[in-house]
Amino acid sequence: QMRKRRGSVFDQASACLITSQCLAALEELHQTAFVHRDVKPGNFAVGQDGQRIILLDFGLARCFVNSSGERRKPRPDAGFRGTLQYAPLAAHAGQEVTSRDDLEALWYQHRSLSTLDGLPWKHLSDKAAMEASKQDSRRTRALFLDLPQPLEDFLEYLDSLAAQETPSYKDLQTLLSEALTALGSSIDSPINWLSTTPSHTNQSN
Repeated sequence: QMRKRRGSVFDQASACLITSQCLAALEELHQTAFVHRDVKPGNFAVGQDGQRIILLDFGLARCFVNSSGERRKPRPDAGFRGTLQYAPLAAHAGQEVTSRDDLEALWYQHRSLSTLDGLPWKHLSDKAAMEASKQDSRRTRALFLDLPQPLEDFLEYLDSLAAQETPSYKDLQTLLSEALTALGSSIDSPINWLSTTPSHTNQSN
């Protein structure tokens, strides 16, 4: 909402700090054996101190272990859950959304908050067309334009994981830290909510 009011996007350093906190919140959720299945900007809020980010809205969350604590077997057709703009490829395919997929949605959120062009499929409304764009923009590398290399590595790492494989949150936080270092900031910096990149450029928005 802040971004829409200001007609701008967050600078890369601020976006990385936001994503780091969102990642930590999702790690905490996943440690309870739940996946969120609807990661998007509207499902995070900022605490009263202006620095702590809180994960909200667990209406689509699902426990991925049974009463014995064993991981549930994937359903052959889990159906679609989530919000199309941020939905991971697994959701498009009707597969079970896993921890890996929550983080893929988080990556899409990061791009939407931090680049003037946003997501390549943001003007699409058809589910199949969005899925194709998510795949094609990986192949053409368009998805990685204007992002630091560690952010590209972040998504490629997620894409390399098996569906049920537990992501290394530590490694992902390290990539965010590396991105911040390259941007002249650090993971310990406070989030500057007013630090933005204006949208009045030659790039489409």
